Amino acid sequence: MSSDGNIFQSAYLNFSESTGEFDQKFLLCLQQRKIGAEFSFWGRNASQAWVDMLDVKEYELNDSEKRILEKNILKIQKKLPKEAINCISLCCGILDREKFLLSELSKIQNITYVPIDSSIDIINASLRTMSPVKNIKILPFVSTLASLPKISTLMRKKHSHTSLFTLFCNVLGNYPQTAFLHNIHESMGNDDFFLVGVQTISEDTLSTKRNKEIQNVLSTYDNSPYSEFLFQFIARAGFKKEDGEFEIEFGPDKLYPSLSVVECYFRFRTEKKIQYLGEEIVYRKGERIQIRQSYIYTMTEIKRLLQENGFSINEIFSEKEKDYAIILCQKSS
Repeated sequence: MSSDGNIFQSAYLNFSESTGEFDQKFLLCLQQRKIGAEFSFWGRNASQAWVDMLDVKEYELNDSEKRILEKNILKIQKKLPKEAINCISLCCGILDREKFLLSELSKIQNITYVPIDSSIDIINASLRTMSPVKNIKILPFVSTLASLPKISTLMRKKHSHTSLFTLFCNVLGNYPQTAFLHNIHESMGNDDFFLVGVQTISEDTLSTKRNKEIQNVLSTYDNSPYSEFLFQFIARAGFKKEDGEFEIEFGPDKLYPSLSVVECYFRFRTEKKIQYLGEEIVYRKGERIQIRQSYIYTMTEIKRLLQENGFSINEIFSEKEKDYAIILCQKSS
């Protein structure tokens, strides 16, 4: 046991794909003009840009979620079992809200903290953030969520029978949602809990197209720290910032118009040629490459999405502005 009370149980357990496999996937994304969400934290520069962004005031999504968690931690705690639990943190365990959650839970429960991310740099940042938290076991995994069923089974056998899965910072909105939720659902036992944070927008705002509320949504993405984070997605391909500019759009999803989506693009000012894995790719002047998309949910849509994917909603926590929500779920019986 270290002097701060943490028990670091294991070296990293690495379930991630090889760099070669990832490179081939990235090449396909460059050719198709659409970067997949799995490349968000690929490499130290992208990971550090994410960490830096969360410390900047313009990124207000961070503040909303943290306030809701702090205000409702006692309610959440009362709904969880008092015995030992595994806290399985999905994709973004570096955040202060994870540190706060673990600090509070560890006061009355034996916690095994299980950060899972495809980026070893994010895992390292997570471990640095959690280092002051006393009396928790830590077992990190470098992995995509494809290995989540294996990891959760291992934790159930070797550690606690009950797990709390956490997914904060609207990460759900950045990935293929049904597949993402299916993976989590299949990894959960009947006594497990799922705590998910999502960015929300009122149905009234969408129906009336109230400009102020929509601008508030866009301000989360249309700022310098977020642009710096986005640029790291394509920097490894040889792009320069002066090659183009970022464009942020908000509206109904083209395939699922009942869902609203923020889309982030990089538009080229001039023709740009790059070489990647021996392949030449030409981007014409005015052409765009999609860097990221993020779904924003009405309460009706997020409830429907969770329920259709096998979750029962225990409680929804939000602020009066209704621009963010944290939802506590379990598997449907």
